[in-house]
Amino acid sequence: MEREITREEYNKALDIVEAYRKQVPVQKKTLIVDWLPHIECSMRLYIALKSYLSYAEEKNREQSIYEIAPPIFVEDLTYYYLRRIRNFGKKLWEEFENLREDWLKKQKTWRKN
Repeated sequence: MEREITREEYNKALDIVEAYRKQVPVQKKTLIVDWLPHIECSMRLYIALKSYLSYAEEKNREQSIYEIAPPIFVEDLTYYYLRRIRNFGKKLWEEFENLREDWLKKQKTWRKN
């Protein structure tokens, strides 16, 4: 037989959860569209990211319940998604990674795994 939780126990648990949430920093993600004007990148990378955004918007419109939508946040992009863009190779990926890491260090919103 389970015992009933009292109102005091419930309120104490809520206080603990609230205190925990205050300790954990909020992680804000950056939209690619918002990020592009703030970085200095090669024209080739800029065009590739614009092409990726067009691709992602189109995929998100056509998305079925069985597909995963392509990410639109800088923090979520991986080589897996960007390699679909024409002429996106290793050099552009390295440039993108360096720019993203520098940007996110400035924003203090990202921890490298």
